[in-house]
Amino acid sequence: MIEKILNHAGKLFVATFAVACAAFLPRIITTLSTSDPHAEIELFGWDYIVLSVILSVAIGAGVMLTAWAQPLDPPKIFALALGFPAVISGGLNMTASVNSLETKSQEVNSIAERLLQENAIPTIAPLTVEPVAQAPGDHAIPNSFAWNLGIVSAAQAGEPLKVRRPSFNPGRILNERRYLVTLFETKDKATAVTQLRKIQQAMPGASIVRGSDKNFYIVRNLSPVPISRASVQAVEARAALMSQQLPTNSLKLLPLGR
Repeated sequence: MIEKILNHAGKLFVATFAVACAAFLPRIITTLSTSDPHAEIELFGWDYIVLSVILSVAIGAGVMLTAWAQPLDPPKIFALALGFPAVISGGLNMTASVNSLETKSQEVNSIAERLLQENAIPTIAPLTVEPVAQAPGDHAIPNSFAWNLGIVSAAQAGEPLKVRRPSFNPGRILNERRYLVTLFETKDKATAVTQLRKIQQAMPGASIVRGSDKNFYIVRNLSPVPISRASVQAVEARAALMSQQLPTNSLKLLPLGR
């Protein structure tokens, strides 16, 4: 009888110790290998310690029951117990990463929106656009990093400009709307071409696109970017236009979409 009790108690102890190692060792290593001179990061709060102890005992009891009919084999029990916190920590780390990514994205977008408001740069309704050739035989194919990476689908004049997802990406993808910075808007193509020549003196990468609303837009470039980058580009574009004494009343953000 005593032998059986010691057998089960040994399983509980080994399994509990294994889970405790999985819970505390990573944070101990982090504490020893990183510098925190201002003590801003607390890795061993009481909440974490209590939760880890409860979880260790709970999983230890579960492992003991799972191996109830087996003889005490410490290495085997230790390895079996480590599997549970590995799965749990993987899920918790993934959740924490996604929450952190979402929080940072919201913070950056909030700053970008305030930047747009402070500079009185509006955002128009989403449109689909297509690059416009300036002369017969021209192709409005941008030569940019984003296009070369395949983030934006290549388009010639008359073909819709679209943001496309990579064909295969097993990692996390932040689905953000992409924007173009518009510098001038008109319903007449000839007027757009004339104005483009003036704007290109300040921004050589400027191009003409035609929106689904049938208007012609001169955009800063043909590389759609998230609002965090588009807001900065819009402020820079305003300064460039003002330096050439060009109008800025058509300076807006154009979201791509329907």
